[in-house]
Amino acid sequence: MDCPYTSYELDLAIHDAPLGTAPGPDGIMNDFLHHLGPVARNTLRVMINTSFASGEFPPQWKKGVTAPTPKPGKDPSPPDSYRPVTLLSVLLKVAERMVHRRLTALFPHHPRQFGFMALRCTTDVVTLMLDQITRGLNEFSMVEYSRTGGGAPNLHPRRHRSLAVLTDFLTAFDSLDHCKLLTILDRLPQLGPRTKRWLQNYLRGRYIMVRVDENTSRAQLTSAGVPQGSVLGPQLFLYYVDDLLCRLDNIFSVSAFMYADDLTLIASGADIRDCASAMQPALDVITAWAAEYNLKLNVFKSDAVLFYVSSHTASDAEEVYLRLGHGTLRIESRPIKLLVVNIKRLLNFGPHINKASKQTMIHRYQLNLVAQADANHHTMRSFLIRYLYSVPPHGSEAVLPCVVPACLQNLEVRYRDSCKASLGLSAATENSSVYLEANLLPLSKLSMLRALAQHERFPRPPNTDGIRRAIYAQPAPPTTYRRRATPIPLPKEMVLKELQRVCDLIGIPTDHPREPLICRRIRPWETELCHFIRFHQPQYDKDASEEVKKRAFDTVYTKLPSHRFELWTDGSSSLAERASGAAALLYDGTAPHDKPVQIYHAAAGPLACSYRAECLALEGGLSHLLLPALQNIQDPTSILIATDSLPAIEALRVGPLAVHDRVTEDIWLMLLSLACRNITVDIIFSPTYCGIQRNEAADVEATRARDLPQENIPIWHVDFLTAVKR
Repeated sequence: MDCPYTSYELDLAIHDAPLGTAPGPDGIMNDFLHHLGPVARNTLRVMINTSFASGEFPPQWKKGVTAPTPKPGKDPSPPDSYRPVTLLSVLLKVAERMVHRRLTALFPHHPRQFGFMALRCTTDVVTLMLDQITRGLNEFSMVEYSRTGGGAPNLHPRRHRSLAVLTDFLTAFDSLDHCKLLTILDRLPQLGPRTKRWLQNYLRGRYIMVRVDENTSRAQLTSAGVPQGSVLGPQLFLYYVDDLLCRLDNIFSVSAFMYADDLTLIASGADIRDCASAMQPALDVITAWAAEYNLKLNVFKSDAVLFYVSSHTASDAEEVYLRLGHGTLRIESRPIKLLVVNIKRLLNFGPHINKASKQTMIHRYQLNLVAQADANHHTMRSFLIRYLYSVPPHGSEAVLPCVVPACLQNLEVRYRDSCKASLGLSAATENSSVYLEANLLPLSKLSMLRALAQHERFPRPPNTDGIRRAIYAQPAPPTTYRRRATPIPLPKEMVLKELQRVCDLIGIPTDHPREPLICRRIRPWETELCHFIRFHQPQYDKDASEEVKKRAFDTVYTKLPSHRFELWTDGSSSLAERASGAAALLYDGTAPHDKPVQIYHAAAGPLACSYRAECLALEGGLSHLLLPALQNIQDPTSILIATDSLPAIEALRVGPLAVHDRVTEDIWLMLLSLACRNITVDIIFSPTYCGIQRNEAADVEATRARDLPQENIPIWHVDFLTAVKR
């Protein structure tokens, strides 16, 4: 963890710096950093490593300018309607990104935390909360109801109630106790002394100025909190509240979910008082934790909302209060905004969909203005995709299964009418033709595709086994004499039915093995040998002839030094046959003949695209051919890898910390293992079908590999979603 930062880590941090953002107090913009040459970048890396080794910061890195940003939908008059976003030095943010990546690699967050991290977005936590609320409503208890005419009472099952408490911390990011936070960081097992000292100086001695229009306040020393707008601030906040979620794990009657600083608790019970009894222990834990960690609870902005769908609700109107902090919360049944979703007691989401429908009308008027400006057809289609692709309500994958069909149909009609109006289509144009011309999916299919994408993502992230079991366990309703209580469909049931339907159309079983998501097994400080991996690409025009392509390749190839081994790979995919294959040919660079010494074949799966097949060919060629051939070679040497897949080369060129799938991560693990042995690897792009003999031989073997069995090959989630979209 305390190793010096590598040049690759700096390049990646600069690459991740967004363009067009405001500069910090020093006036430097991210755009400047993207144009730095090798010498300037090395100077910046030396400066960051010097700061990291000594724990000291340049004075400009300690200053920040706070620009109050109005919160959307808030009255601009009160000061609390503004978010205090701090403008910091972009050089400091580059250093923060490098530290952030190392901290993330070492210390995973609590599985119930969402936001500020990969694969844990807003819609995920909304889906989990709605699922938990629905499961509470699907629990039943037997209740006796008296007969109107007298006699023995009737025994009926009555649904339980679900109680959601939304707790709000007052200025959470600005109130973090530095001493408490540093104590938490000291408990992290693998955090080195240099990193601890650097983080301590990062937090302390910071000066903030407030700028409104052209007026700037005097500099004020901050004694608590993390700057909003920083890179490390959100991550440090997640470490700060991790202990709270661990304590709430011991309250088995409550499920806790946290998105950034928004904490939501969900409990269920036979009636309103049972819900309150189940919820109160968790609120007592929150109150004690907030007092211990010096955070204030904002009772006035916290809510306690009761959900119920059954009859005989007289008891639900009782005044029941919960204790939170130094105040009380009254349990009410009313509409509430759950993060990005407006939710009602009956879980029908009508207001949420109607709000999205009104936004569609606004976008339609804006598109009409663009059309009146004599925009060409291509421009109109671009605007249409940009404006209407945001029409599906945020969180549609979570709320779609519960939406009233009439509301969804109304939104679909307005969505389609906007396409017709902007493209100049008549009202009588068929719906399918409208979507083809607009190059858009129907709204219902788009929302379902998002829901399927979320469903495919849930099983694979690490530390989510408990969440997955909670989602897909189906409780059975009780059965009474001649009666059976009907459960409310869970949000995922509709998605599972759609999954079954599309799998039947594609021709694969629903339980076909899926490729696991990336696990980030490469630590950032293990990338110092990335310079041993060199990429080469012949330069020629897009419409160049085969002879020109071959000549460009030969020019690059002949300039390279001789290699001990050459690995030529290729992948072949056929959607019509639902088969794909991968092949790799290993050549001995010292042999007098031009024949491969070993050949590797493998099936790539029924839905694999050519990029996926090519990546599997690279992985198989490295693991089965190249690494065994180099096992007994001790002296430094060089090897060459040739492929005709430009996307595969570009996916590897971004480096080991920026890859997006497990196969490319495996490839980088093997490449770095070769670099550790002082083996230089040259990866070259080979144009296809231009007379390069070894490339054509690899293509023949890849086509032959399509005949291998495809059934048990894991499907890449991108290939699966592409097949669903088709």
